[in-house]
Amino acid sequence: MTSNTDYAAAREATLKAATDLYSADGAEVKGVDAAWAGVGVK
Repeated sequence: MTSNTDYAAAREATLKAATDLYSADGAEVKGVDAAWAGVGVK
């Protein structure tokens, strides 16, 4: 991410990081997705 990254791109980057570190269907990825959804970023 850079200083120009918007919220949607940050969501994608953090979802990718969680997927890379854990499994795509893991609780961590679901938590990151839920957190972004909680603040209205989809």
